[in-house]
Amino acid sequence: MAEHINFYKDEFGRNFVNITSLDHFAPIGVSGISIGIEFGFLASFIACCVALVSLLNHLKKIRLSTNAKKFFILNSVFMSIQMVNIVVRIVSDFVVIELRMKMEEGFHITKALYVVYALLSTASDYVLLLSFVTLFVIISYVQTIFLNSSYRAKALSAKLANNLKKGLYVITGLFSFSMFIIVSVVSLFHFLHLMDILPQTPITISNSVIFAVVSCMLVFKAVFTLWSGIVVIKAIKRNTHRLSIAHIEPLQQKGFVKRQVNPFLITILLISAMVLSVFLHIVAGGVATLVGGSENTVVKIVWQVSTSFSVLVCSSLSMSMFYPMFIHAEEAIKTMTFYNNKTTTLKTAREIANSNTLASSFADTSPHDEPQELMINGPINGQDAIVCVSPTSPSADDLGLSSPSLLSNHNDSINSSI
Repeated sequence: MAEHINFYKDEFGRNFVNITSLDHFAPIGVSGISIGIEFGFLASFIACCVALVSLLNHLKKIRLSTNAKKFFILNSVFMSIQMVNIVVRIVSDFVVIELRMKMEEGFHITKALYVVYALLSTASDYVLLLSFVTLFVIISYVQTIFLNSSYRAKALSAKLANNLKKGLYVITGLFSFSMFIIVSVVSLFHFLHLMDILPQTPITISNSVIFAVVSCMLVFKAVFTLWSGIVVIKAIKRNTHRLSIAHIEPLQQKGFVKRQVNPFLITILLISAMVLSVFLHIVAGGVATLVGGSENTVVKIVWQVSTSFSVLVCSSLSMSMFYPMFIHAEEAIKTMTFYNNKTTTLKTAREIANSNTLASSFADTSPHDEPQELMINGPINGQDAIVCVSPTSPSADDLGLSSPSLLSNHNDSINSSI
């Protein structure tokens, strides 16, 4: 059960809570410092929201893709959740100051005020954990966009890209659903513990489960990001180097390859930084759980501050991905597509020229008793007409094909028949 807590009624039937230990609530100075820091983070997140709105206003003339719109929506939800968490935590700290002052002055604490404190403390932890679930969803979504761009840049095959995206969808969906259930249960346990109904042991077990699930998901994200980044960057470098040799002047080849690779490289680095930020948060949470444990420890306040900072960093990194992921990568894909199509066109033209050369050579060296090919410079459905004649056949002049008017009539008749 929660230590040093018992509920009672006075002679007038009013409900009070008796807390024998003053250390049950954080010192007033610590709560005041926490409030000041939280206001600073709240201002930072408001600034991020203003920057997001400014970016959207700047891009209003650009037709955003569906993926870009979803990206902005996820970031807006993520920052909104964190701002709600900070507001709840500020109100909770003010309530803690009120409770601490009452205890120091020897006043009775009403049960209603204590219940408000328990609800705010529970809501703060619940919203905080949900914000990190949202963060993993954003990372997964960014990875799917990266896979789609890699396929369009011909760095991944269509089958491999689709299979990887389906795997990300399934794993992220299972993680989000399971975390929502676990976080809800842990929050309920936390409230019951504060109300002196449930012991600490179920909360410790539940927190261990959360730590294990999040750690597994984090390891998966780190491995997937590292693997996909290496594979895609190497493939794009190889493809762009091939295109640069075929179409770009030697002195400009290095710059061309760099321009095409940079958007994908920057995106991978930003995703890696987000994963690292989440990892540092998990380490801080684990240390706080081992060292702190109770509600009033300074360690937990430090953990809350580190959490807000981690979320702020992740939010900034996520917003920084827009230009390299949606603007610069799209330009690189269009450039590579253009040169790929140009390569295909030149290859097709070369094959046609080789086939025509082979046909002409065959006509010159063929026996006189075999049909010969006569090339007529008249387009028939976009192609040159090839008329086969034999040695005993009338000549082209005899057929009247040298006459422009007859040639036109001949071509028209063939076109009409086709």
